[in-house]
Amino acid sequence: MAVEGPCTLVGVIGLTSVAGEIATLYDGLDAGSGRAVFALYGLANLSWGLCMEGRGIELSTGLYLALDTDAVEVTVIYDSLER
Repeated sequence: MAVEGPCTLVGVIGLTSVAGEIATLYDGLDAGSGRAVFALYGLANLSWGLCMEGRGIELSTGLYLALDTDAVEVTVIYDSLER
């Protein structure tokens, strides 16, 4: 999943099939040129949510989410900074 241009990450909701790392979020358009912001971990067969308080996390280049094969479903909530 990639979003081009400046944006603010507001939240992430996910479901995993096994415990461990399921995704890495990058400020950029891909894992090769983007800057890793954080990794997401989940428990086996459980849904989870992460909500950013305040103004969220501002990403200057874009938003890229690299999913592991054990990620069943991930929803990313963001706001574009371009108006």
